[in-house]
Amino acid sequence: QAADTLPRLLLHHFALNQGSVTFTDLSLKEDPKVTLNPIEFQLRELSTLPNETGDYTLQARLPAGGSLAWRGKLSLSPIASSGQLDVKDLKLATAWQFVQDTVLTEPPDGTATLTLAYDARYQEQKLAATARQIGVQLAGLALKPKGQTEPVLTLAQAALSGGAFSFADRK
Repeated sequence: QAADTLPRLLLHHFALNQGSVTFTDLSLKEDPKVTLNPIEFQLRELSTLPNETGDYTLQARLPAGGSLAWRGKLSLSPIASSGQLDVKDLKLATAWQFVQDTVLTEPPDGTATLTLAYDARYQEQKLAATARQIGVQLAGLALKPKGQTEPVLTLAQAALSGGAFSFADRK
């Protein structure tokens, strides 16, 4: 077996049920923490054989009621993945915790929804990744400057759709 060849592996089914993950950013003053709970993860028919793909699904409940759904195909030889990511009703105040030192606002009101399809591949020491069908929706946005009680920006709803991004091209 060549040194750059993965050992032969076939995983028929892996499941994580009722899992939990906590993200904490210790580099910030406030040490923001977000817990995803419950997490359901399924991985089927994953193999190290060349050009074989396995299916995966990940579902998680976000803090304050939003949801994350991620599904697609995964390959280990070459390392590649394609699929769909849907984040629904993410509370903007939850995400704000992680940027509060650089965004001089109070915790914002409102929610965000993000959807996208993606393709990613790591081969020959290079990452190639694209996102397409990108959609972003904001609802109930209210931004208040730090220390203020009145919003300087309110937005009932806004939506962008049909976006695309290429990691290699940076556009």
